[in-house]
Amino acid sequence: MNSDGIIIVEDNSTMRLGIEETLRREGYNTISFDNGLSALNHFKKHPAELMIIDLRMEPISGIEVLEKIRELNPLTEVLMISAYGTVEDAVKAMRLGAGDFM
Repeated sequence: MNSDGIIIVEDNSTMRLGIEETLRREGYNTISFDNGLSALNHFKKHPAELMIIDLRMEPISGIEVLEKIRELNPLTEVLMISAYGTVEDAVKAMRLGAGDFM
């Protein structure tokens, strides 16, 4: 895995910190962002093998981040997460190339 390891994009600070700390305890390198624009700017210079992306964020949604990631690097694995996701959201994310939706 590259130096950034896993990029986490979650606007809820408690969730973001929880995901980050859990992965770090397991030995993964992580970097996290509270919005999709910042994550995409970083990803353009430092792509990661895995991104964990929240579905509902501002100013751009997790689906929009996923679409941009697919354009920039289709080999990056993406895990979409949401506390408020629907079956339709999951289907859309999977069709756009998310590896899983939780």
